Amino acid sequence: MNAKDRVAFVTGAAGGIGAAVAAELLKRGAAKVYAADVDGDRLAERWMGEPRVETIRLDITDDGAVKAVARKAGETAMLFNVAGYCVHRGIIETDDVAALRREMDINYWGTMNMCRAFAPVLAKHGESCLANVLSTLALVTYPFCGNYSATKAAVRAMTEAVRAELMAQGTNVMSIYPGVIDTRMMAKFSAFPKSTPELAATVICDGMEAGAEEVFIGPDAEEVRVAHAKDRVALTRSAYAILPGTVG
Repeated sequence: MNAKDRVAFVTGAAGGIGAAVAAELLKRGAAKVYAADVDGDRLAERWMGEPRVETIRLDITDDGAVKAVARKAGETAMLFNVAGYCVHRGIIETDDVAALRREMDINYWGTMNMCRAFAPVLAKHGESCLANVLSTLALVTYPFCGNYSATKAAVRAMTEAVRAELMAQGTNVMSIYPGVIDTRMMAKFSAFPKSTPELAATVICDGMEAGAEEVFIGPDAEEVRVAHAKDRVALTRSAYAILPGTVG
């Protein structure tokens, strides 16, 4: 499917990959984009003056609020779950267990809330798309953000289950695996080569048009894909060297 004359809903749309995806959809002729983010002020500033964008302040961990916006955005044929959160701390080293729980609440439960609320909305359109942004860290665990990897591995499994459940209604469910992207979340990782959010948006939208189930973004993501397929254990062991406290 393509974006032309269709309506999309994008979370995490105040900046980074989410904002880039929304902009790319508009470029490809989307009739309307619902741009959602928990940061309402930043969201409004980013999309001020864009007539085809309706901004919505949304905490995706609030199931009631998610259900309400799904009812409001009943024209949605394309859902892009981009919103995410990363602590950048080791599981054992951190004293902030609440932050680790918030990672899981946003990345897993929040994304699940969106999938569940919008599944019947997407069903009304026959051909539709649901894209969940994961991470290559769903495939390989780095100790400096092990809990984040756990949340994304959980989202990977959940996305595959949702794909199977929604196949019959004509919804293509995509797993998106970005490598290191130049966003606020990755600002401290100055030693890593980064792909742009605009490249990520192009690859994601191209994948949607091709009916892809999995999309890897950036050369580093492709390296992880190949290494994971070849020898998952060796890939994981190679990641052990990047310990908590060694990045930043």
